[in-house]
Amino acid sequence: MNTAPTPGPSGPGPPLWLLLELTYRCPLHCVFCYNPTEFARTGAELPTEDWLRVLREARALGAVQLGLSGGEPLEREDLETIVAEAHRLGYYITSSPRAWGSPPPVSPR
Repeated sequence: MNTAPTPGPSGPGPPLWLLLELTYRCPLHCVFCYNPTEFARTGAELPTEDWLRVLREARALGAVQLGLSGGEPLEREDLETIVAEAHRLGYYITSSPRAWGSPPPVSPR
């Protein structure tokens, strides 16, 4: 018996999960990592305002869960701003920090 859900008449539902690859920066150089090893060739990272716009647009589309990844998300100086906006928008937030050689995590307020 096939129990897999089938798309409704209007197609697939809204995106439920959003994954932000915030940065390629990472203090580790794991051989199995998909992260580019030559960061200088990757170009500039998205500025804070662009990430905040992505959060708002995805939430408006129906996303409810947010994953923060990268490289090392803790390398972003604006991580607190991004997380605060995601919290304000009502996201359930997860992260995959390595926290090795990175600044100490920000204390919740």
